[in-house]
Amino acid sequence: GGTSASSGGYFVADAPEASRTRTYDLSITYDKYYQTPRLWLFGYDEQGRPLKPEQVYEDVLAEYVEKTVTVDPHPLTGTPSVSIHPCKHSLVMKKVVQDWMEQGIMP
Repeated sequence: GGTSASSGGYFVADAPEASRTRTYDLSITYDKYYQTPRLWLFGYDEQGRPLKPEQVYEDVLAEYVEKTVTVDPHPLTGTPSVSIHPCKHSLVMKKVVQDWMEQGIMP
């Protein structure tokens, strides 16, 4: 599958009919200590219920869980959210982009 535009200006990846659909809110804050952007993920299940951090980890590569991807209180909401740790941000993003390019997806 590729991507298709949906209402609201979002892009949604095509998925097989039988797969579960989870959605994520992504927010970006600035981490003053590491002086880099920090990415935050907050997920929802098929019925729009918030995912527990352990469920979000199911969608994260095992090699990143609890190493570069951690659960911390979101700085604006205080809600426990999964984030990519700022000290590893560039390494994780490089791997993500490499994986996209291997799949023929241009970043």
